[in-house]
Amino acid sequence: MVKKTFRQFFERDWAWAVAFCLAVICFYPELFWVKAAPLVNDHWEQHYPWAWLLHKTLEQGKLPFWTPLIHCGFPIAAESQIGIFYLPNLLLSLLLPFPASYAYTMLIHFMISGLGTALAARSLGLRRPAAWFAAVLFVFGTSYGGAYYNLTSLKTIAWFPWLLWIFETGMRKKSAGWMALWGLTASQLLVAGYLQVGALVIGMA
Repeated sequence: MVKKTFRQFFERDWAWAVAFCLAVICFYPELFWVKAAPLVNDHWEQHYPWAWLLHKTLEQGKLPFWTPLIHCGFPIAAESQIGIFYLPNLLLSLLLPFPASYAYTMLIHFMISGLGTALAARSLGLRRPAAWFAAVLFVFGTSYGGAYYNLTSLKTIAWFPWLLWIFETGMRKKSAGWMALWGLTASQLLVAGYLQVGALVIGMA
């Protein structure tokens, strides 16, 4: 009975999605419990202070187009890595305290990447176990997990499999709505914080 129930449970894609998200949490418990986050190299010098500036400015009901904290003043919005137009940045900063929003940015993008990889693999005809195995390989392998040291790479590359899935589905259904969704996803990818990688990812997709 237990074996049958277990098999029936994993006959649903959402069950695999839950299992994958739990695996990410188990792999990065310090992020889930907001006990620690990488604060070395680029994280300490750039990503962390930019995220703090965005969070504090949003608390005042505005966006950080300019900051007096760099030299005699700096147009911080022109430094694309702050990602002031990136919706996940805005939502996490508005909904969570700063330490949690910073830690969960990484955790959630690992999940976004894995879910997108599984959807793309399923759209190409892979069975559920194979599709979710591909998600594990992509997220925990050096192709994506290796971007952990650079937060903007992490956020940008997370949307690559989603572009593949949306494109494949849109071409199969010949729907303008799916193509519009592809454009919306691509636009967010470009403002995620790493414009060069974003352009490369769109070209590959």
